[in-house]
Amino acid sequence: MSDEIMSATTPAPAETGAAEGTGASTSKADWNHLGSDVQYLIFKELAYLDSVHNKRDWKDIASLMLVSRSWNEGMRYSLSMCGPLMKVLDLAPEDIAKAALKRALKRLEVDGGNGDDSGFLTPEDADFRSLRYAAGDLGFEQADFEISAINGRVTMRLASLWLVLALGREFIDCSELLFNAGVPRTARLVHAAVLSGNPKVLDLVLKQDLCEPAVEIWGESLATAISDGPLEMVDALLLRSAPTDYGVYLDNAGIDYQPLNYAVLVGKVELFNILLRHIDPNDQVDDIDLTPLALAVRQDNVYMVKRLIEEGARLDPLVPADVFPLGEAIKTRNTKMVDLLLENGATLTYRCFDRLSALDYAIRHDDDSLEFVSKLIGLKSAITGTSFSEAVARQSHECIELLFGNMEFARPNAAAYGLYSAAENGLIEFVKQFLDHRVVMVTNGPRPIDSLRVAVQRQHTEVVRVLLIHGADPNSLGSYHESILYLAVCRSNEEIVRVLLEYGADPDLSGCLTCLTLQKAVDTQHEGIVALLLAYGANVLLPGGPNGSAINTAILVKSRPLLRMLLKAAIRDVEGDGSERREQQNDDFVHDLVG
Repeated sequence: MSDEIMSATTPAPAETGAAEGTGASTSKADWNHLGSDVQYLIFKELAYLDSVHNKRDWKDIASLMLVSRSWNEGMRYSLSMCGPLMKVLDLAPEDIAKAALKRALKRLEVDGGNGDDSGFLTPEDADFRSLRYAAGDLGFEQADFEISAINGRVTMRLASLWLVLALGREFIDCSELLFNAGVPRTARLVHAAVLSGNPKVLDLVLKQDLCEPAVEIWGESLATAISDGPLEMVDALLLRSAPTDYGVYLDNAGIDYQPLNYAVLVGKVELFNILLRHIDPNDQVDDIDLTPLALAVRQDNVYMVKRLIEEGARLDPLVPADVFPLGEAIKTRNTKMVDLLLENGATLTYRCFDRLSALDYAIRHDDDSLEFVSKLIGLKSAITGTSFSEAVARQSHECIELLFGNMEFARPNAAAYGLYSAAENGLIEFVKQFLDHRVVMVTNGPRPIDSLRVAVQRQHTEVVRVLLIHGADPNSLGSYHESILYLAVCRSNEEIVRVLLEYGADPDLSGCLTCLTLQKAVDTQHEGIVALLLAYGANVLLPGGPNGSAINTAILVKSRPLLRMLLKAAIRDVEGDGSERREQQNDDFVHDLVG
């Protein structure tokens, strides 16, 4: 406040009568001598008072406002804009705030029905717009402030903002005064009470007959109480059936956790026990598929694990999840936790979302001692194809041998999946290990496990050679009737084509439903592969495919060398060895076809 205003409003010592408990330092008589322009400046200073940089002035300004008889004379604009009262509620002690509220509520009652709109704001007023923005900062929507069609004035609902401020300052008397005045009792007040951090304030709000409580506000309020508030608030909200599916944000994790998961994660035992009395642990699943029990296992919290099991938490999630309790215990190699879960009924046959069983988790995460792998196999855990695949993925010859040593617990064709994984990744030593155990590839049936096919697709030449040496069938057909030789031709891998032909691949076997192998080789214009196929007896005149024959394909791609090569082979197939004159005629024919 400027020195001019302070000097104009400071009373003479003989006339000053301090009002105890209110901080008043100016008598009503002093105000009678102040001009309206000075009074307006005082109220303006109060409305825009900076609570951080100008703290020394607020008591004097609030006192001046309280003793001013201008509440009923000519200063209705300042009152209705609500700025001064907001500052009082934000900065003054409760006795001053209560006195200000009494006058404000009386003022609204007096002016509410007299038809005089001179002191009320209209929606076009700049100060009214500022008030709307201030309300938005406190979580109020614009719709929470009803603008009456009559005289464009702000209705009693504006007092909701005063109530939010009173609750935030923990002003019980002020809050009761506003409730008794008929301020709308919305669910937002619950959140304001929680933000105050005072259980008594929340108790005052919960005793009110709240109208149309918004579910999301209750959920947000509970999450805030769980994160920052006293435990009494959490219990009070849960007793009022606040929804428990609203996430609690954890700063260092950067994500929202379900309430019970949050309590487990931060290790708050009292909060955990309060939540567990009201929440089914099987309903608290986070976006990352974490259940409270799995999280407690990960945190190695034996007490919480036991309590959750006592309250009926499922050891095997009902819906396959990425994370399950026994898998978490194995992943962290926690022997005591594994024993605790198995003792309470965790099953070894449960498979998580990515089809991993407890044994598969052990193979993936166990150390070189393979302690957990041996333990679970000793408990007769089923050995599946995924088990062998995981052993190959960790590239452990010892683990594979351990699995082969317990094949009485293995599912049919389990080892074939391991051979498939080794061939897919080009791990020649592991391929040989499986072949030494006489693993048979499954090349037919509804779910073929064709290691040779995948080795050709990944172009692992040495793996292809080893599999063929051990009796792999080079003429098996895939799901679209494509031959293995056709796959090698599609990848233009001449060396694999040669190896397959050497071990008996049929060059005339159907390439796929729409194309023959020789036609595909001509279409790719790979002369070396075409020559190989012809050398191993590919039939040039074999009809089929989109172009009718290999010769037609050569004409379409306009390749003289390939067409000449195919015609020579066709003549040789039909007439045997041709004369030099026949060769010349063939060259002339090629020239005429492709120009």
